[in-house]
Amino acid sequence: MGLINQPSSLLTELADLRRQIAELRKRSAAPVAVVAVPFAPARAQDLPTVTAADFETVWQATVPVWCPALLLTTVDGCDVGTAGEGQLVLTDSAGTRTVGWTCGEGLTRTVRGPFSLTDGEVQLSVQYRRTTGSGVLRAQISDARQQR
Repeated sequence: MGLINQPSSLLTELADLRRQIAELRKRSAAPVAVVAVPFAPARAQDLPTVTAADFETVWQATVPVWCPALLLTTVDGCDVGTAGEGQLVLTDSAGTRTVGWTCGEGLTRTVRGPFSLTDGEVQLSVQYRRTTGSGVLRAQISDARQQR
């Protein structure tokens, strides 16, 4: 007789299959960790430049809100004898908010925020302008992340 006609083997096989299914369900329910590794250009001349006196949008994004706060890391600065300013324009279901900062000579890496977010979708716009001098303002978003 084959295995099909042996009830004790069928029950054993069924129990084994149930254990395997339970184990697979546990694995698929486990959270998956995704870790971003942000890279940014290392040379100042590779960064986007701004020379306008009016704000120019240099970086923008539209993303779903998964966490209640946003952190933004910028690398920005100006040539010698030049100054400028940057601003984050954040638009979500709560409305539009603008947060600004100044930019001086040399490049500076700065973590900005946390900025609170509401449910739904958020539109981010990072803008820069030159305020004094004849050089250029350089700007990069090196990281943006939502957190709890």
